[in-house]
Amino acid sequence: KRVVLQWSTAVGNLRYDILYSHSDDTSGLAEYIAVYDRLFAQDHLADRSAALGMVLLLRFQEVLDRFPRQREPRQRALQYLGRDEQILREYPDDQDACVAALVRMGRSEDAARRYALPPSARAFGLVLAGRLDEAQALDPQNQWVFLAQGRFEEFAGKPGHEMLRRVGLLVRDQTILDRWKDEPINLIDAGRIDAAFEQRNRFGHEVVCLQAKALDQFIHGARADALGRLDACDPLVFHQYDPIWMFHFVAVPFLHELAGESAVVQRSEVIAGRRFDFEQHPWYCARFLAGEISAAEFLAQPHALHAPAQLAFCQAIRAEREGRRTDAVRSYQEFLDLPRWRRNLDLEPVVERFVRWRLQELGAP
Repeated sequence: KRVVLQWSTAVGNLRYDILYSHSDDTSGLAEYIAVYDRLFAQDHLADRSAALGMVLLLRFQEVLDRFPRQREPRQRALQYLGRDEQILREYPDDQDACVAALVRMGRSEDAARRYALPPSARAFGLVLAGRLDEAQALDPQNQWVFLAQGRFEEFAGKPGHEMLRRVGLLVRDQTILDRWKDEPINLIDAGRIDAAFEQRNRFGHEVVCLQAKALDQFIHGARADALGRLDACDPLVFHQYDPIWMFHFVAVPFLHELAGESAVVQRSEVIAGRRFDFEQHPWYCARFLAGEISAAEFLAQPHALHAPAQLAFCQAIRAEREGRRTDAVRSYQEFLDLPRWRRNLDLEPVVERFVRWRLQELGAP
């Protein structure tokens, strides 16, 4: 047992390094998991550490197949495979897991109806719905309310606060961001695309770095290379720290059309299925771009906090596709004029660069 415990401790340390050091080197962890397979596979004391290690190695289906009794690793594997509905079926007794799954599915109201949520959790759902006054009344000191309202002074004088990184990115405060200056998302925002690409970590920041690199290639004329890079990226990735869906599901099909393909935007795969991915946002965007729902219906989506910004972005894409240059410029500018926290509570530097590029291409003043 002592050897197994030492092995488990080592696996935990390796997992921590991968998650927080921006390193993409998982070879050490893979070697430790190979030791488990050779020596400890019959020792259930090692199962949890092995399963969590496999999650970081992106071996999600293997976790489901091999560890039917490991609740936390299985829930993570299901989450990262985009199978939140299975979490609801398999773990109806686990309120925290089910509430988190419903939130990821854009179903915060269902969570409030099913469970007796504490004020902080209920307020978070109201924030996502864009009902900020109700959220504040319910939980006056809720940090998500402060963030969504742009009340960043509430975080002043709290150097260890977990929200400070978001605040620094959303307002471009380098005095705050100095602690995170080498994080990929900050490097992308600073225009240091190659440096961010070198820092990418496939578990946390890989996709946004690939998107930034590909957009940079496309802008500078290497369109085939850029689209090849983007098309090789799995669109249904659920283990990233950064918001990636809007660029992939809205901007990338349009890039294909700019490169000469036809009707790519209407063929978006999220119309036919997978409604509940990414809080339902791609589904609403795809249906609006296809002309299947109105602007009013778009704005009425369940998690509507950033629906006005998403609508402006989609309206700009649609206007460009229809040759309405003036309308496209107006909608892109409307998106860009919104404060960053009105567009997303996480930073979206690739989408922002795309918008600035399109405005430049369209000859906006």
